[in-house]
Amino acid sequence: LVTIGYTLQQEFTGELKITGKLDGTWDLGIGVRADEPMLFNILQKTLQSLDEDKKERILNNWLKVQYEKNVDYHLIVEMTTGFVVIFILMLYFYLRERKLKNTLKLNHILLETIINTIPNPMYYKDKFGVYKDINDAFSDSVLGIEKEKIRGKTLQDFEYLIPKELLVLHKDYDKKLYTLKKSQEYEAKVKMSNGALKDFRVNKAILHSEKGEFLGYVGIMVDITGLKEKEKKLIELASIDPLSKLYNRRYFSQTSGHIFNLASREKFPLSVVMIDIDDFKKINDTYGHKIGDDVIVILSKTLLALSRTSDLVYRFGGEEFVMLLPKTDVSGAMVIAEKMRVAMEEISLDVGLPQELKFTISAGVSEVRLEDESSIEATIKRADDALYEAKKSGKNRVCRA
Repeated sequence: LVTIGYTLQQEFTGELKITGKLDGTWDLGIGVRADEPMLFNILQKTLQSLDEDKKERILNNWLKVQYEKNVDYHLIVEMTTGFVVIFILMLYFYLRERKLKNTLKLNHILLETIINTIPNPMYYKDKFGVYKDINDAFSDSVLGIEKEKIRGKTLQDFEYLIPKELLVLHKDYDKKLYTLKKSQEYEAKVKMSNGALKDFRVNKAILHSEKGEFLGYVGIMVDITGLKEKEKKLIELASIDPLSKLYNRRYFSQTSGHIFNLASREKFPLSVVMIDIDDFKKINDTYGHKIGDDVIVILSKTLLALSRTSDLVYRFGGEEFVMLLPKTDVSGAMVIAEKMRVAMEEISLDVGLPQELKFTISAGVSEVRLEDESSIEATIKRADDALYEAKKSGKNRVCRA
């Protein structure tokens, strides 16, 4: 009964009618440990000090049931309304946040798909030079390793994949970018994952935060290997004689001035050899232009085979050839020219007749006078005069100016 009365006081809000009483008693007692005699004495003394009235008042505190008839429904309505409003707001913000997350996730997937579809290698580095993200073209074609093994690493971590000279080049450009914090565009060689060495145009765009803080940069690499090969072919077409495969007169005009200036600055000797095929018009008239072309090709191959790495050989036009010999004085040039003359004298060309065709060359040699000449033109003129003297004096010989 005491337990029921206490529970009614705490939780019951309706009406109750007591219709009977249970038979039984509720005898309570207190037990203490035998090794706590002081506690036993305190409790025993306390119980003995209570008279019947005090015991009754204590019991009534547990048995008495308080009932308040009126209920504050206005407060309940306000609380319920507030709860509903809060719930609706929470639901709205939750749904909106979920929609934004889904939209951001979709946009991220879309952007990542677009970037990975781009065939150009792309990467993003933070302000410390750490790779934060890369696309498939960069991870697969350039480094040839998984993205997870690239993210969080720097260029130095891939020294085992990049040739030393290329690594130094890229590090220098990165250092300049981080120092100046300006976008870059330059051309560089890149070793691909398959071992091929390709030409790339590298564009680096700086990234800033809304507050203008430097965050890093995005790099985009454009393969220009094909373009470089075409440029090389165009240069060859513009500088190489198609028949002899030697440098042409136009290329001589472009390079001779540079070589002359280099000789003037570094004070090394420079000589010129003018070479001409003897009686070339007679060869053409007798055997035809096809044989004449064969003679030019044989002479060109011989000049290339007997010349040094530093020497430059040009077809000046028709049957006339020029050799530029850096770090060679006129005496050395005479030796080289004589070697060329003797080699050509020993060559025979099959022309479909019992007797093979033999031909000779004449040469004029001159050395640049660095102390009183400002261009190579005077040297060319003297070598040409020496060639004329060789022709005039019997051909198949070398003369010096």
